[in-house]
Amino acid sequence: MIQTTNLEKVYTMGKASVTALQNCSLHIRKGEQVAVMGKSGSGKSTLLYLLGGLERPTAGTILVNGQDVTAMNATQRALYRRQHIGFVFQSYHLIPEMTAQENILLPALLNGTQSARAELEKLTEQLALQQRLSHYPAELSGGQQQRVAIARAVIHRPTVLLCDEPTGNLDTHTGQEVLCMLKQLAQEQEITLVIVTHDPDVAKQMERIIHITDGRVEV
Repeated sequence: MIQTTNLEKVYTMGKASVTALQNCSLHIRKGEQVAVMGKSGSGKSTLLYLLGGLERPTAGTILVNGQDVTAMNATQRALYRRQHIGFVFQSYHLIPEMTAQENILLPALLNGTQSARAELEKLTEQLALQQRLSHYPAELSGGQQQRVAIARAVIHRPTVLLCDEPTGNLDTHTGQEVLCMLKQLAQEQEITLVIVTHDPDVAKQMERIIHITDGRVEV
């Protein structure tokens, strides 16, 4: 499903350069649930953004479901993200002027997904959001906002779900609920789930852990 070969990402700031990721080669199977662990600044979030096509690598290749993401131009990467990738971030990134329902439906409507309304009903029941759909993000708790973000990420049935510290802003109980929902939805929809985390309690609930240290994947 996901394969990277000799992946490298170097950021240039003026005359200085910082290597965020180097010689990163890994393989993640279809439907696998994987945690990516590492200290702050280790390169784990950079890996996630590269897999999702949000950034381009300095060197190396990324294959996702047979598609060479590194060979895509900006327009092709945008289409790839819309059709195949779901993102869940620590800070939710909901649009404040939209209701919960409008936030959830946005990616499906952009893709022209005909089954979005039926999928909305199913997802909101699974995530216990039925009574909160008309509310704006500011009127929702942190856990509710993250559940809206999860529904938005999976409503178009992506191939891969990429999560960057999805429980980082939540208390322990709410974070555990959110993690269970992510795992259940991924399993039901046969989505490959990749979660970046520094929390060992989160990581140990995944099928496999990938460790990154100073931009290198530990084998």
